[in-house]
Amino acid sequence: KNLAADDLIQEVQISTDLKNWATLSDPTQESLPEDGFTIETYEVEPITQTTFYRLKVTIR
Repeated sequence: KNLAADDLIQEVQISTDLKNWATLSDPTQESLPEDGFTIETYEVEPITQTTFYRLKVTIR
């Protein structure tokens, strides 16, 4: 994500039914390359046939 941008809220979410979504906790790892962006890594449960992930982005 762009470190200079503060106009969006990003959330990684998980669901087993595509109706009810839960936000994952903070990233397990965050790296800061020298290009003004950050890379966030999330530790997730093993994926099954009924596990879905999405990135929810909201404008502030």
